[in-house]
Amino acid sequence: MVHEVQHLIKDYPSGKGILIIVPHAKLISQLGPLIATLAPRAHITTFSILAERVPLKARIMGEFERQQLIYDALNEHQWFNARYRWNFAEEAVKLMDELSLHGIVWPHDEKSLVQILASAYQSALSQPLVFEAKVVYTLWQLLHSSHECLSVAMAYIERLQRLPQFIGEDAIIVMEASLHYPSEKYCIEELSQQKPVKRIPIINTSPSDFREWLYHLWMPEQPLNLVEWIHRYEARFRLSPITGRIKIAAYNHFEEEVQYALNWIAEKIASQQIPIMIVAQDRQAARRLQACLSSKGISVEDGTGWVLSTTTVVAGVHVCLSLIQQGITRQGLFELFHLPWFLSALAEPERDVLLEQLKNTIGQFAHLSQLNKWLNQRSLDEEIGQVLGEEQVKAILLRGLSLFQQTQASLSDWIHKLFELLELWLMLEAIQQDHAGRQLMDLLQQLAANQQHQQGSYTFNEWFKWLERILEMNHYQPDSQQAQVVFTQLSQCLYIPSKATLVLGADNSQLPYIPNNILFSDAVRSLFQLPIRENFIHQAILDLLELFDHSDSIIVMYRTENGGIKTTLSPMLDILENTHLSMYHESLMLCNTAQHTTPYFKTIERPSVVIPPQRLPKTLTASFYQRILNCPYQSFIYDVLGLKKSFPVKEEVTKAEFGQLVHQILSLSVETKRRQSQYSWLQSIQENTDKLWQRVLEQDPYWRAWLVYWNSLIPAVSQWFEKRELEHWKIQGSEQWFKKIKTKDHQSTEVAGSIDRWDARMKEDTLLVEILDYKLKNSKQISKKDIELGEEIQLPLYAQLMDEYEVNASYVFLEDDPVKEVTVNHLGELSQQIIDRWFIILQDTQDGMGWPAHAETTICQRCQYQGLCRKQFWQ
Repeated sequence: MVHEVQHLIKDYPSGKGILIIVPHAKLISQLGPLIATLAPRAHITTFSILAERVPLKARIMGEFERQQLIYDALNEHQWFNARYRWNFAEEAVKLMDELSLHGIVWPHDEKSLVQILASAYQSALSQPLVFEAKVVYTLWQLLHSSHECLSVAMAYIERLQRLPQFIGEDAIIVMEASLHYPSEKYCIEELSQQKPVKRIPIINTSPSDFREWLYHLWMPEQPLNLVEWIHRYEARFRLSPITGRIKIAAYNHFEEEVQYALNWIAEKIASQQIPIMIVAQDRQAARRLQACLSSKGISVEDGTGWVLSTTTVVAGVHVCLSLIQQGITRQGLFELFHLPWFLSALAEPERDVLLEQLKNTIGQFAHLSQLNKWLNQRSLDEEIGQVLGEEQVKAILLRGLSLFQQTQASLSDWIHKLFELLELWLMLEAIQQDHAGRQLMDLLQQLAANQQHQQGSYTFNEWFKWLERILEMNHYQPDSQQAQVVFTQLSQCLYIPSKATLVLGADNSQLPYIPNNILFSDAVRSLFQLPIRENFIHQAILDLLELFDHSDSIIVMYRTENGGIKTTLSPMLDILENTHLSMYHESLMLCNTAQHTTPYFKTIERPSVVIPPQRLPKTLTASFYQRILNCPYQSFIYDVLGLKKSFPVKEEVTKAEFGQLVHQILSLSVETKRRQSQYSWLQSIQENTDKLWQRVLEQDPYWRAWLVYWNSLIPAVSQWFEKRELEHWKIQGSEQWFKKIKTKDHQSTEVAGSIDRWDARMKEDTLLVEILDYKLKNSKQISKKDIELGEEIQLPLYAQLMDEYEVNASYVFLEDDPVKEVTVNHLGELSQQIIDRWFIILQDTQDGMGWPAHAETTICQRCQYQGLCRKQFWQ
């Protein structure tokens, strides 16, 4: 390009009258100083900027307005499931813009489109094919029927058609990479008939040996045979062109990948190798890395489209709207109270005390009906004073709910209600002080002011879904001028200068990136001459060639597992790794990434929980002991630190709640039978069932399904009670709490537990005692091996509470028909081993030894502390 400018200066002194068109706005600032030394008055620009010179008579219709038009049409025709319509509208708009930009001549009627689709699919006419044509043709007509409103794509095309009239420069230099679409090529052809136009390729005309090596590897003239290829090129490339230039890092887990990237970036910044370019193929890892870098004060620029929906402030607004959508629940209130913006107008100490009081209050409610009763124990018209208390908070919560009681409203009206809600809950001012919050509020005001959004009528759920889509498409602009780290896309990396490069997401599912086209298959796209799978792969290879050829230091990263699915290295990079290994006997993989980033990156050793003896619970219960055996790390969090997770109040009744009620019924039935000996066990259980179930049904109608299920179990359960009675077992205790001090080697501990039932009977002058534990499950769901090995410790530990007797113990499975008892064999020996093991744990703890955090997979699946656990680092 410099040579071309020098040549033109001869005819245009100082560059006056020279227009230089580049493919990316980043190149303007990069090439500007260099061109200024040769031609101070030359003008560098892009087609997009040039198009702004052309005035438009028609109004540009925003992308959201067009999506709304399509959504309304889908609703009107009742096409597709309602939950997919916003997504379909978004994809439809993308397709229509793509068709427009590629200059597709659209069929003049629906029948013609049907014939085109039939030709593409090479099939006869069918109902699905006719329906597809009808949908696409109707939507196309809908978006292109008005000449008063143009889409951004159509406006760009119209401006380029008239652009030659507005170009006053005398000569034009255009990079070939700027010519993406037919309208841009047409514009240049028109200009070339009026003035000198010089086209120059952006690709280096004298490629390096390294580029040639990669090109012939990835884009061979014939199908690639690796052995033949190596034999052909090893004489030409005796030394590796890659060594020290490209390295590949693989990680099993998301957090390890991000941590490595952070440490690598820290090294580069410390050695002043900035700016650093991050090629973000993996959006999830890129967003997490952006957040981590921002939290460390490292300036970031995002060219990939950091969308608003990923910001913390939008997550907070989502919590508020989810509470409106789903109704007030205990878990929803806990999430609301944890937002830093909720009640932010209050002084910090006052706010903290009030929120803690509210959490303690709502944490006591076991049922949704109790929570609702508490909320409504006041007048909605009570005045909210300057000093907020629990009653005032209830008032603003209910008033917030009442704002959204309207069945339908326009999109603008729903947005105004959201503003009212944020102001009512004392959140608006604090959100506007946040950088991302200001961008969010500005966007919402623009959307509310749009006349198109002031029309129509939508339910809250429709509006909420629409708003989510909007926030996923609007980009967040970080408050940074000179960024140390620049995030970009693979296709744009050529235009961004950098001293070091990191590629995130180089696995086979993300590189090459191939868009998912839900409307037109590749067969149809090919007929319309739109890019298809092969084109995207070819372009990704060219982009990767450019990236590798222009980068002196590059790390390529990928995860071996993504969303539970095993992934492999991208095909291009896999070929590169295997070829390099075969030719030069050297792998590009970083064998030990921990060493690579020393001292920043440290391996995490298998943890062990060290507990101050004074923090160890004084009373040993079966549940506490079982948690230690399952996962000592889990037990440490729950029993020692006391971090008990708040369980949400759910719409449905859980089986645990059902089990508690059944235990109460059976215990009361024992008392009833003692008072009313003439009752049968069936009568006793049924009477107590009716009595207790009536009470819970008044609080929550969802208990009715469990009542039907329990009634189906009652006959078998009552028959088991009768059978025990015929065997002369007498019930000695039901739901009875026991405590006992156990000692060994100058150590003592208190053992405690609630025994569901214990029976006794005489047999040949011998007193037999049996401990029974009700299980609301099938006997097949418990492992006999676990019982015999002492992994199921409940009954063996309970035997220690009744060691004055020679006891037996059995699990009673109420869901079996007939009810089944599973007896614990060798109970005495097993019980003693379990208590001895506890004294060993107790002594080790007092000696400062740690508990190993082993945790089996089955235990981890139902662990409530998965957010705190770091097992993936040490397993």
